[in-house]
Amino acid sequence: MKPLFTAILLNWFFVSFAQLGGDILSPAPSAYDTISVSSADDEVYKVVEQMPVFPGGLAGLTQYFLDVPYPKSVLDEQIHATVYLEFVIDKSGNITQPRVARSSGNQILDDAALAYLRYMPKWQPGRQRGKAVLVQMVVPVRFNLN
Repeated sequence: MKPLFTAILLNWFFVSFAQLGGDILSPAPSAYDTISVSSADDEVYKVVEQMPVFPGGLAGLTQYFLDVPYPKSVLDEQIHATVYLEFVIDKSGNITQPRVARSSGNQILDDAALAYLRYMPKWQPGRQRGKAVLVQMVVPVRFNLN
């Protein structure tokens, strides 16, 4: 009785799965692998096997954002704030799709951080399965007068 029940249960599983259009032998897609898909060449990844590298590595990236000039128009306000910038590193290492992911609460600081980001040098592109791919990045930009 037990083998018959197991056979019926397995048959039901495979028939149900096939009706959903699934392929039992193909690997399941990873939920964190991509953020959007418009075509196979335009996938934007959040995590890849080899993440993009800024010239000079993490130390170079840190130094780059330490040099963001504080906007003179809000100098008197002495605002200490952080802007989170989101952008995509394309297959050639260029910055694309820059935007403010989380505002500092001050539009002038947000605009200054975004403008500085646009002058960033080329990165070494990220790679997935040996191919250069689009990779989304988020970096904090701190405005501090100390």
